[in-house]
Amino acid sequence: MTTKKSALSMTGRPRGRPSAQRAAALDQLVIDTARRKFLNDGFEAVALEAVAAEAGISKGTLYARHASKEALFLAVWEDAVGKWSAAAARNDHLLGDDIAQRLLHHARTIAGSLLDEETRAFQRIIYANLNRFPTIAREIHNLGFRYIASIVARDIAEASAREGLPVRDPSTAAEVFISSINGWMIQNSTVRQIEEKEAMEFAAKATGIFLEGRAAW
Repeated sequence: MTTKKSALSMTGRPRGRPSAQRAAALDQLVIDTARRKFLNDGFEAVALEAVAAEAGISKGTLYARHASKEALFLAVWEDAVGKWSAAAARNDHLLGDDIAQRLLHHARTIAGSLLDEETRAFQRIIYANLNRFPTIAREIHNLGFRYIASIVARDIAEASAREGLPVRDPSTAAEVFISSINGWMIQNSTVRQIEEKEAMEFAAKATGIFLEGRAAW
């Protein structure tokens, strides 16, 4: 005698579309797998089929989430930036309103991130593919540089308002501040290994010089 199959699987889970929690877990699995492959193999060597196989999902499931390798890489970058930002902001509640303290915090966070091997691996991939995928480059710029620039610009504007000091262009001032640290780190790291102590010392010096020019903000 045979019986009709239950609407429940052998594990007791209902068949059909996955729950929001399971869907989110699957999304993260795809991102984590792709992230590992991009960083280990480089952009060119990664195929979506290989990502799907390593994640243990079908190609259709992967393509339903990310229609191209470029879209998948952008999603991986966005996820990485989100995690880096969360880690960097972990002690933000300890910061006061002092603009010097806040700028030093941002400077050291930027310098520290550029010492991280994973961040540098991402940069190598991005720089190697700038001309091929200008749209992705622009989106990555917005997610990375523009994001931190907006935070610094907000701090500058709020500090100026609190202290009753005029500020001409907080956005440009923020870009100058960030670029001084980014530029020094990138230029020097191409020819030698930068130690954390040196990077933190430069971040402090750059912050001091920037504060000395506050009248030009």
